[in-house]
Amino acid sequence: MDLKKFVSISMALGNENRVKIINLLSSKNLCSCQILEYFHISQPTLSAHMKILKNAGLVIEYPSGKWKNYELNKKTLDEFILGCKDIANKKPLDIKECKECNKD
Repeated sequence: MDLKKFVSISMALGNENRVKIINLLSSKNLCSCQILEYFHISQPTLSAHMKILKNAGLVIEYPSGKWKNYELNKKTLDEFILGCKDIANKKPLDIKECKECNKD
């Protein structure tokens, strides 16, 4: 996963409601009216959240009448998780000792 995509997903997950939406979709596909039942937000606010998640590649949208159905894009989420693990497991850069800090 490239850095731009990684940052986009990180930013999308930087909102509590969007993380909750991802959690809901991890169990099954839902329509927007079902998602709204879990939140005290308006439909336009939900649409804005879903647009951010969709643009980040975390959800796939399927139209269904006047509502939209959403599916978690598990492949993208798995790639993001691997990216987080890569960051956590990287060895630190070879940083040179500071001559000023090591003065006695």
